[in-house]
Amino acid sequence: MATNSVTESTSGSQAPSKVLTRMRQAVTRGGVAYAATYATRLALERLIDRLDLRLISTEQRRRIVEPWAISSRRYTVADQKNIYNEWDWSHGGEEWTLSPEWKQRIIDELMLPHMPQGGQLLEIGPGAGRWSEFLQTRASHLYLLDVAEQSLAACRRRFADKSNIEYVLGNGTRIPLPDQALDGVWSFDVFVHINPVNTRAYVHEIARVLKPRAFAVIHHPGPPEARVIRPGSRSDVTDAMIRDFAGEAGLTIRQFSDYRDVVSVLQHS
Repeated sequence: MATNSVTESTSGSQAPSKVLTRMRQAVTRGGVAYAATYATRLALERLIDRLDLRLISTEQRRRIVEPWAISSRRYTVADQKNIYNEWDWSHGGEEWTLSPEWKQRIIDELMLPHMPQGGQLLEIGPGAGRWSEFLQTRASHLYLLDVAEQSLAACRRRFADKSNIEYVLGNGTRIPLPDQALDGVWSFDVFVHINPVNTRAYVHEIARVLKPRAFAVIHHPGPPEARVIRPGSRSDVTDAMIRDFAGEAGLTIRQFSDYRDVVSVLQHS
């Protein structure tokens, strides 16, 4: 699944003409004193936006991942639920596929070597099932975990004739499965929209539910300076943070940057 920018403040990005129109309306409707106070508030919002961006830059550089960090206020579970429960899933999620060749390369080079045939597999954030349709053919049992009810509903419709899929509504940080239950975990176009604190929780959960020597394949943002999509469309997670999380959770990690953003292949050591 993917998204446009979330939890971005609107004040700093408004076109000058819109701001001018709003100020004229403020004067007309509220008077000069009201308009002056309103303008002060807009200026403070813009200042806070700039301060937040500076703080987030430091958080990324110094790998500050805490519930009180500014990055934890963005790309939240509530944001994702709101976006994907309103999303038009009629395109099956293929609006984020760069080309058929690109998609096939991901399947051949990342999915097939790491998601074993006949395994118990999990996909985090299936969207409308664009990767699930391939995972389903490999899995003896496939769990589809999402925070958005409408995403799971779209998958239920798409795979109504499949008996090896289980649909799981998640809370955005926990994988509600037993320890060492899975032969593989897959997630693409999802962790690019999850904040650092929740990503850390997921990585630790992935380590808990994977069987020994099993793999997880996770697509996520790379270095801040290498964001390939327009600014604001990727969360504040970095590839270095993912390496930290993997180390904390006792996972080995290999990272690849030639599929879009970064893909980490995690495995129990």
